[in-house]
Amino acid sequence: MGSLSHERKYDTSAPPSSPCALKYIEHHVSKLDTLACVAIKYGVEKSIASPGHGILAVDESNATCGKRLASIGLENTEQNRQAYRQLLLTTSGLGAYISGAILYEETLYQSTIDGKKFVDCLHHEKIMPSIKVDKGLVPLPGSNNESWCQGLDGLASRCAEYYKHGARFAKWRTAVSIPSGPSTLVVKEAAWGLARYAAIAQVAISLHQLKSTNSSTSKKKPAEKYIQVVSVDNHEFWFMGFMHYDSAVKSLQDALHDAQNIKPVTTASSV
Repeated sequence: MGSLSHERKYDTSAPPSSPCALKYIEHHVSKLDTLACVAIKYGVEKSIASPGHGILAVDESNATCGKRLASIGLENTEQNRQAYRQLLLTTSGLGAYISGAILYEETLYQSTIDGKKFVDCLHHEKIMPSIKVDKGLVPLPGSNNESWCQGLDGLASRCAEYYKHGARFAKWRTAVSIPSGPSTLVVKEAAWGLARYAAIAQVAISLHQLKSTNSSTSKKKPAEKYIQVVSVDNHEFWFMGFMHYDSAVKSLQDALHDAQNIKPVTTASSV
């Protein structure tokens, strides 16, 4: 059975100075492009990055969930969505392979048919509940037909409420369209949004995801998704909004150290 009691050992030595840290990042950043890495809040001892475990993404919006239900001839009702999510979240032995589960807002407050909260079902399997906090993409004015991610308005109060109901880390995903440029504007907007999200949502362990999309890619071979540990534009936006500079560098060093000790998974999965 999987456990979240895995202790993380932190090096207590002082982090490198700013110039050295940036050189360290630039030297090691290539090691991050094939591995999902989690930026963990400084001082957190219990990890969702336990060896041999993954993160289950069940944060489909109600509209997306409706498409899944329609494929098997079911209506998009709350009852059917609840039954679908119960099938996933109450699977016996799930905690042996999953350390965290990202939920949609509706799911966070839902229960099984027997009245047991889904969050409690996850706790029983020692799986850490998470919540998707972004509000999706909308057109970005002045861009090359690109989008930006909304959801910063009211984020602090929503995070406090989500934490009260059991969520212990959060996900914010933006998208950058590769064939459309990407334009400098959309890259900076994505980085700024991720940084502001991280600064606001530090009541939880923040999980950052930057999704690259390529419309010319075959649907049979979707674009790779990965966790973006280092932001863009000489890391300016990352360090503006993440944590104190030294803590941000320390978290990156820990992620790089862990990345060297984790073997890539061979089964298909997405975060």
